[in-house]
Amino acid sequence: MPTQARALALVLVALAPTAAAQTITEIIDANGDGSSMLDGSFAPTADASGNVFVTGQDSDNAFKITPGGAITEVLDATGDGTSVFANGAAPAVDAAGNLFVPGLDSDNVFKITPAGTITVVIDATGDGAGNPLDRPLAVATDAAGNLYVAGNGTSNAFRVTPAGAITEIIDPTGDGAGNNLAGTAGIDVDSSGNVYVSGQSSHNAFRITPAGVITEIIDTTGDGAGNTLTGPEWLAVGPGSNVYVTAFATDNAFRITPTGVITEIIDATGDGQAALDGGEGVAVDSLGNVFVSGWNSNNLFKITPGGTITEILNSLQTFGGARGVAVDASDNVYVCGVYTDNAFQITAPAPVPIGTSYCGPALPNSTGQGAEISAIGSPIAASNNVQLIAEQLPPGQFGYFIVGQTQGFFVPPGSSGFICLNGNIGRYNQIANIIQGPTGSIQVDLDAIPVNPPQAAMAGETWNFQCWYRDLNPTLTSNFTDGLTIVFQ
Repeated sequence: MPTQARALALVLVALAPTAAAQTITEIIDANGDGSSMLDGSFAPTADASGNVFVTGQDSDNAFKITPGGAITEVLDATGDGTSVFANGAAPAVDAAGNLFVPGLDSDNVFKITPAGTITVVIDATGDGAGNPLDRPLAVATDAAGNLYVAGNGTSNAFRVTPAGAITEIIDPTGDGAGNNLAGTAGIDVDSSGNVYVSGQSSHNAFRITPAGVITEIIDTTGDGAGNTLTGPEWLAVGPGSNVYVTAFATDNAFRITPTGVITEIIDATGDGQAALDGGEGVAVDSLGNVFVSGWNSNNLFKITPGGTITEILNSLQTFGGARGVAVDASDNVYVCGVYTDNAFQITAPAPVPIGTSYCGPALPNSTGQGAEISAIGSPIAASNNVQLIAEQLPPGQFGYFIVGQTQGFFVPPGSSGFICLNGNIGRYNQIANIIQGPTGSIQVDLDAIPVNPPQAAMAGETWNFQCWYRDLNPTLTSNFTDGLTIVFQ
């Protein structure tokens, strides 16, 4: 297998004014790694280190693209040397950096370790107990390292444990209550271990709990308000365990909440200027922005949590047959063009400040300045994406962030500053990382705010944050930043 890496010349394209902080980069084209070609770019995925992997549907291979642009073929038609690989479909990466690539025509899935070892983890025999696997179209992984495989031709799905145990988790009978599954297409898993699959030919999607309870979560009636679902393709789980599914024939996409509320988030009109034709790939970033590709319209749309729709990539960028979409840990977006044999990266926008300062300025510390708190991320509670930042702190000290729903104002005994909270106050136990400099930050978990008892932030609630820290001014004391209030949506 060729392992030659080449640096791909970057193609940078200015975006529309609404996304001016972002750039579009072609990260791979038909030349592949310069030795092995890429033909029929199918779908991307990314690991925690920022490496991107792209499958070739017609070239029967998969490539790795590093953050620096080096490209290497990591799987070709020879598979593991014993079992062949044919027609690369939608891949996934686990937390350990293992890449899993389904072979749509070879009826198997390969695991490629970071060291390059290639093995077959499931083949046409499926679970070996009479439940076969035919035409695996997509795979997904969970935090425990389990692999989930969608069998398009056999209308089923499997779980493969790290130890290699294979279990069929859904079959053509669907939920067993008359809602059948036909043509399994998309598959994903949420943080609780619930697996979701879409039925391309049965025009529906199901949830399978860790206990094996199967529920149909959407059918051909779509949202029940006249917006129907026909030919669902990709499926993705976003913040708050909201599920997103695209529909090829009805040119639309839906959001299904954990409580079963179904909303059409984009239709054939696209953003009102550029149409969506052939809803295909879907991915969701940490802020809850949804990205949907249009196969026939050769474009990619961004739908914000507030419902604003923007076309962010189209055929002007030598992009055709938009297919798989993925988002990396930094919220960069990747999309494949099956007709143009390439893939693009759309960089994440600059972090967005959230919240409103109050109770300031804080009293000066040993630096002569009052420390300040701010936050970036999303005010959408379900997105669970808030990073707290404390600045103008005394270097070499430590601190904690505190939180509460009630604002206050008093000076604790022995402190050189004032606390801006009252009532039920919680403390994040992560020490603010300020040992090396005057700034500290933590990523907070909005699903478990550490008040007594712990609570999850909900839409419509107001939460207040502050940072307490040690100081020598000139003797040992403590101080506080000003306060920050966030109204969650």
